[in-house]
Amino acid sequence: MNTSVKYGLFLTATTIVWIAFMGTIAILDYIYLVAQVVVLYLGIKEYKEKTRKGKMTLQQGIREGVAISLVYGLFSFLTFFFYYTLINPDALRLAKRMYGLTGFSNTSVILANTASQFLLAVVGGFFVSLIVSYFLAKKS
Repeated sequence: MNTSVKYGLFLTATTIVWIAFMGTIAILDYIYLVAQVVVLYLGIKEYKEKTRKGKMTLQQGIREGVAISLVYGLFSFLTFFFYYTLINPDALRLAKRMYGLTGFSNTSVILANTASQFLLAVVGGFFVSLIVSYFLAKKS
Protein backbone atom coordinates (compact mmCIF):
# COMPACT_ATOMS: atom_id res chain seq x y z
CA MET A 1 0.00 0.00 0.00
CA ASN A 2 1.18 3.52 -0.81
CA THR A 3 2.73 5.26 2.22
CA SER A 4 0.53 8.35 1.93
CA VAL A 5 -2.65 6.25 1.77
CA LYS A 6 -1.53 3.99 4.62
CA TYR A 7 -0.67 6.82 6.99
CA GLY A 8 -3.62 8.93 5.87
CA LEU A 9 -5.83 6.02 6.95
CA PHE A 10 -3.92 5.74 10.25
CA LEU A 11 -4.64 9.43 10.88
CA THR A 12 -8.28 8.81 10.09
CA ALA A 13 -8.29 5.95 12.60
CA THR A 14 -7.00 8.34 15.30
CA THR A 15 -9.91 10.65 14.48
CA ILE A 16 -12.43 7.82 14.74
CA VAL A 17 -11.01 6.81 18.14
CA TRP A 18 -11.09 10.46 19.25
CA ILE A 19 -14.75 10.76 18.20
CA ALA A 20 -15.63 7.49 19.95
CA PHE A 21 -14.19 8.65 23.27
CA MET A 22 -14.86 12.39 22.93
CA GLY A 23 -15.84 13.92 26.27
CA THR A 24 -14.96 10.84 28.33
CA ILE A 25 -11.24 11.31 28.98
CA ALA A 26 -9.99 14.72 30.11
CA ILE A 27 -6.65 14.68 28.28
CA LEU A 28 -7.93 12.96 25.14
CA ASP A 29 -7.65 16.11 23.01
CA TYR A 30 -3.94 16.40 23.83
CA ILE A 31 -3.34 12.70 23.21
CA TYR A 32 -5.16 13.07 19.87
CA LEU A 33 -2.93 15.97 18.79
CA VAL A 34 0.25 14.15 19.77
CA ALA A 35 -0.94 10.99 17.99
CA GLN A 36 -1.56 13.02 14.82
CA VAL A 37 2.00 14.41 14.86
CA VAL A 38 3.50 10.99 15.63
CA VAL A 39 1.60 9.29 12.80
CA LEU A 40 2.67 11.99 10.33
CA TYR A 41 6.27 11.65 11.53
CA LEU A 42 6.17 7.86 11.11
CA GLY A 43 4.70 8.20 7.62
CA ILE A 44 7.38 10.62 6.43
CA LYS A 45 10.08 8.51 8.09
CA GLU A 46 8.84 5.34 6.35
CA TYR A 47 8.73 7.22 3.04
CA LYS A 48 12.34 8.30 3.56
CA GLU A 49 13.58 4.85 4.54
CA LYS A 50 11.65 2.62 2.15
CA THR A 51 10.80 4.74 -0.87
CA ARG A 52 13.78 7.11 -0.88
CA LYS A 53 16.27 4.52 0.44
CA GLY A 54 17.36 6.69 3.36
CA LYS A 55 17.88 9.91 1.37
CA MET A 56 15.22 12.60 1.34
CA THR A 57 15.20 16.32 0.64
CA LEU A 58 13.12 18.78 2.61
CA GLN A 59 10.80 19.24 -0.39
CA GLN A 60 10.28 15.49 -0.81
CA GLY A 61 9.40 15.15 2.86
CA ILE A 62 6.96 18.06 2.72
CA ARG A 63 5.39 16.64 -0.43
CA GLU A 64 4.89 13.24 1.22
CA GLY A 65 3.53 14.83 4.40
CA VAL A 66 1.05 16.90 2.41
CA ALA A 67 0.03 13.79 0.43
CA ILE A 68 -0.63 11.98 3.74
CA SER A 69 -2.56 15.02 4.95
CA LEU A 70 -4.65 15.15 1.77
CA VAL A 71 -5.64 11.51 2.16
CA TYR A 72 -6.41 12.15 5.81
CA GLY A 73 -8.31 15.34 4.95
CA LEU A 74 -10.52 13.48 2.49
CA PHE A 75 -11.28 10.68 4.94
CA SER A 76 -11.70 13.16 7.80
CA PHE A 77 -14.26 14.98 5.69
CA LEU A 78 -16.13 11.69 5.13
CA THR A 79 -15.77 10.65 8.79
CA PHE A 80 -17.35 13.83 10.10
CA PHE A 81 -20.00 13.81 7.40
CA PHE A 82 -21.10 10.32 8.47
CA TYR A 83 -20.80 11.25 12.13
CA TYR A 84 -23.17 14.20 11.73
CA THR A 85 -25.61 12.52 9.36
CA LEU A 86 -25.76 8.92 10.60
CA ILE A 87 -24.08 8.42 13.96
CA ASN A 88 -24.87 11.53 16.02
CA PRO A 89 -27.17 14.04 14.31
CA ASP A 90 -27.69 15.73 17.72
CA ALA A 91 -24.08 16.90 17.58
CA LEU A 92 -25.21 19.44 14.97
CA ARG A 93 -26.87 21.53 17.66
CA LEU A 94 -23.58 21.80 19.51
CA ALA A 95 -21.69 22.58 16.31
CA LYS A 96 -24.23 25.27 15.42
CA ARG A 97 -23.79 26.91 18.82
CA MET A 98 -19.99 26.61 18.80
CA TYR A 99 -19.66 28.20 15.39
CA GLY A 100 -22.50 30.73 15.78
CA LEU A 101 -24.46 29.12 12.95
CA THR A 102 -27.82 28.63 14.65
CA GLY A 103 -29.67 30.31 11.79
CA PHE A 104 -28.19 28.01 9.14
CA SER A 105 -29.51 24.70 7.83
CA ASN A 106 -28.04 21.39 8.97
CA THR A 107 -26.62 20.83 5.50
CA SER A 108 -24.79 24.17 5.59
CA VAL A 109 -23.34 23.44 9.01
CA ILE A 110 -22.23 19.94 8.00
CA LEU A 111 -20.53 21.29 4.87
CA ALA A 112 -18.87 24.14 6.76
CA ASN A 113 -17.61 21.82 9.49
CA THR A 114 -16.38 19.06 7.21
CA ALA A 115 -14.73 21.57 4.86
CA SER A 116 -12.95 23.17 7.82
CA GLN A 117 -11.80 19.69 8.93
CA PHE A 118 -10.34 19.11 5.47
CA LEU A 119 -8.60 22.49 5.36
CA LEU A 120 -7.24 22.12 8.88
CA ALA A 121 -5.90 18.67 8.03
CA VAL A 122 -4.08 19.91 4.94
CA VAL A 123 -2.77 23.21 6.34
CA GLY A 124 -1.84 21.69 9.70
CA GLY A 125 -0.29 18.74 7.92
CA PHE A 126 1.83 21.09 5.81
CA PHE A 127 3.30 22.83 8.87
CA VAL A 128 3.92 19.59 10.76
CA SER A 129 5.47 18.10 7.60
CA LEU A 130 7.73 21.12 7.24
CA ILE A 131 9.12 20.68 10.75
CA VAL A 132 9.34 16.88 10.61
CA SER A 133 10.90 16.91 7.14
CA TYR A 134 13.47 19.48 8.20
CA PHE A 135 14.78 17.15 10.89
CA LEU A 136 14.48 13.97 8.84
CA ALA A 137 16.15 15.52 5.76
CA LYS A 138 19.01 16.79 7.93
CA LYS A 139 19.81 13.23 8.96
CA SER A 140 20.24 12.11 5.32
